[in-house]
Amino acid sequence: MSSPSSPSFTFPDPAPVGVTVFLAIYISLLFVVMVPVTVILVRNRSNRIIAARSLGTLIPLLYYEWMAGVAFAISIMVGKPAFCEALDAFYLLIPVAGVHYNLNIPNLVFQDTINNMKVDLAHSGPVSWVDRVVRAFRLPFRYLYTFVTAVVVVGIYLVLRYVGKLPGDCNRASQLTYTIMLLFIMFLLSYFLIKVARVRDPFFLKFENNCGTVLHLPVMILSIIYPIAPQIFPPSFDYRWVMLTMPFMGLINAGIFPVLLTFPSFRRWLQGLTGDLVTSEDFKELDTKGTIFALSRGVDVFQAVLNDPDLCEAFTQFTVTQWCVENVLFYKAVEEFKVKFRSDPEAARQHARYIIREYISNSSALEVNLDFGTKRNIFREIDEELTLSIFDNAQKHVYNLMESDSFAQWQRTGDFKRALEAVITARGSSSLGASNRPTTQVPGARTHTDSPGHSRNSGSRSHTQMQAQNQTGITPTDSEVKVQIEMTS
Repeated sequence: MSSPSSPSFTFPDPAPVGVTVFLAIYISLLFVVMVPVTVILVRNRSNRIIAARSLGTLIPLLYYEWMAGVAFAISIMVGKPAFCEALDAFYLLIPVAGVHYNLNIPNLVFQDTINNMKVDLAHSGPVSWVDRVVRAFRLPFRYLYTFVTAVVVVGIYLVLRYVGKLPGDCNRASQLTYTIMLLFIMFLLSYFLIKVARVRDPFFLKFENNCGTVLHLPVMILSIIYPIAPQIFPPSFDYRWVMLTMPFMGLINAGIFPVLLTFPSFRRWLQGLTGDLVTSEDFKELDTKGTIFALSRGVDVFQAVLNDPDLCEAFTQFTVTQWCVENVLFYKAVEEFKVKFRSDPEAARQHARYIIREYISNSSALEVNLDFGTKRNIFREIDEELTLSIFDNAQKHVYNLMESDSFAQWQRTGDFKRALEAVITARGSSSLGASNRPTTQVPGARTHTDSPGHSRNSGSRSHTQMQAQNQTGITPTDSEVKVQIEMTS
């Protein structure tokens, strides 16, 4: 079963009953966990976090590693010689199955590059080379790269087995093929592994990659050394036990971790490790300040942010770091379309076609996340009579998406705190300066007491402001109250 130059097996063939029971329980537990993980991933496939990983990458990888674990476990239970050919196949499939997952690293680098260009793309048009590179990492191309890798792997294996005639274990040729491919892939990815360290990744792909590297590093080291020099290992060492750890680590890294990311509380916890999140007390104070600032303008907090140039610019910069700046750009483009529609219908039609080309068309660099029905209605209406409401449903969807996702995250950051307080301070200083100047009554204008409707509205806002104050226990500052009075005026 083994030559003097290679180690023997840890257990006799077949394995003892205790080992068999342990392996059966281990493989069964992995499957019991994998099934609900798969269901959760499929049900959340439209989630930005899951979509960035691609179910076409995660699920096949999970089940391949589990099936490989089953094969290695059975070979230990009943004896290795009968499974040599089957184990060869799984050794060879390891680098092939990992192609999808490994391509996430260069894809992350290029996606970050094009994301940082999106604001410029909205004004100057697409940067073709980046767009082409990003397209090269889409799912169909990944399957092509997987096929090419499979051909290369089989070629190396056939040469080593029938030409090299390597001594030692019956799986020596397939193990050495796996080692060669592992080193080759690491060499190809070395440039991107350095570049990815500078990427600000809102999907935690970089964090997942780093965790996966730490988990798999011992296996990778053994997988490089053992096939090359098995004689340096003790006779009791059995490489199959190393391979049996892969389904467990893969389940944690490519299954459980993405599932946990679907929970906002877990994402906030991760952001708190490296991000700029405010404390719960600061968040309550910010919520009150934002409410007062928005009420002074008669809108909700998010609309007030979009209406204020300084806050909107700060929010736009935040969405760049979250890889979703196209949502803000689309919202602004639709607002610009509405202005042109009222003043210049022909310019409005040209602008509408620009919006469709840059934000609605499939695979465009600035494409926003819209359902098929919404897109179909827009395409149909642009060819018929153009109306002011052509983008209303799409804009409402994007607005709600930004408010519940990007803006909700931004509200909990120190960046939002600094931006809001800067605007409030600037407005407060302006109102204090205005209060020291004599008031000039504009001819034909009415005072606040002349307008019952305004008085009722102001009273309603004051009541809402008092509710916010009572809920948080925070009293607005004088400058904030002055801002409210000034904006209401």
